[in-house]
Amino acid sequence: MQQGRYTEKEIQIINAIAKVVIKLRKNKKKSQRMFAFEYDMHKSLISRIESGKNQPMLFSIWKVSEAFNMPPSKFLKLVEKELPQNFVFFDI
Repeated sequence: MQQGRYTEKEIQIINAIAKVVIKLRKNKKKSQRMFAFEYDMHKSLISRIESGKNQPMLFSIWKVSEAFNMPPSKFLKLVEKELPQNFVFFDI
């Protein structure tokens, strides 16, 4: 990942999303290619999300969460659990 492009907080969120997608996809016993094919997504999207190469757009998160048969809110709860305890985006 290009460290200079994102803040440390953004990197933590991107990495948490990657962990959740990898875990859920592997639970389905699907390769990136097969998962993408079955849910009409580009393999590069799944690859970029799992490798933390970019921030997925809201639409991408929505599609991925539906592919895992869950609402985006549940998907984001799983992402939240991967973040450090008491994680906040802005330190006030």
